[in-house]
Amino acid sequence: MVDLPELRIALERVSSNQEPVEDFEIEQAFPIGKLNLLMSARSIQTGSENQILVAVEDVTAQKRAEHVLIDEQERLKHSLESGETALHESEAALFRGRNELRVLTAKLMQTRRKSAGASQGVA
Repeated sequence: MVDLPELRIALERVSSNQEPVEDFEIEQAFPIGKLNLLMSARSIQTGSENQILVAVEDVTAQKRAEHVLIDEQERLKHSLESGETALHESEAALFRGRNELRVLTAKLMQTRRKSAGASQGVA
């Protein structure tokens, strides 16, 4: 049997106050592996006896799936942020290249004008 002080306190609350416990989460290592369990308990009256009805649900697979989804969300978020950074860097490089091309085009046009002017003056 698992000895968890929090679980014992919750079950004592059910027994003494007849206060139900809902979805008490337990993460515990068992011989078959680590399990995540949800426990609910409530006091019931059967004849003259007060008993505790306990329901336990194994949510290990759901917890693992949640962790996989969270990890995948983080990976996708990081990938998206990296992609956005690369896109911004590419846009900046394209803008710089476009400006350099404009400067070179202006210089080429200026050189052609000078060359055309010089050849007209020679003839």
